Amino acid sequence: MNLLGHALHKAVSLAAQELGTSTEAVVADAGLTLVGHSSLNAALGLVLEEVARWQHWLAQQQTLAAEQPPRQEVLETITQILTRDTEPDPGGGSGGRRLQQHVAPDQRISIEEKDLRHGRTSRAKTFNGFKEHFAVDVDSTVMREVGVRPANEPEHEAVELLGAELDKAPGLLQLEIALGSRASPRMAQWAAQGVSIIARPWPQGGPAVHDA
Repeated sequence: MNLLGHALHKAVSLAAQELGTSTEAVVADAGLTLVGHSSLNAALGLVLEEVARWQHWLAQQQTLAAEQPPRQEVLETITQILTRDTEPDPGGGSGGRRLQQHVAPDQRISIEEKDLRHGRTSRAKTFNGFKEHFAVDVDSTVMREVGVRPANEPEHEAVELLGAELDKAPGLLQLEIALGSRASPRMAQWAAQGVSIIARPWPQGGPAVHDA
């Protein structure tokens, strides 16, 4: 709900800038009541009503082009949050919605940083942000490539970001990787080319490892 409130406040601010008026004036004209609160402690139904009032007001503004960035991006964000984080409420009447019972796999957690995600370093340790991936030449310690990806993205998907650089001459003889990278299809390709691939073993009790 706070994400929706933040997105709505940003949309109102952008509209006020384009109209050459104050945020307060737009809030009053659109009949909004929750915009501007630092913490949106309100029932979901009230928040959704606020969003609907804003969408209705925006549709009546002939001088505002909803498809013009960055306003389009904010409106798409609001739709994304409503789609991923809420669901139809069987007991809420026509059009009623409720919060999803489970966290969406790609849940958005920030308005300003659209790619910010929940991440996990272990079963017990979580974090919010991004993952940095590095390809380093062990002998020279030269960093050949760097990639920054959302925190919830599996590690093996980052291999594709680094793979093009690693395939350049003189190529690979040996590759030391994190366990999470083993699922990348490139590992089988490199192994078939004679590259020695090394990864630390799974912790005791972890999945069995069957290397060729």
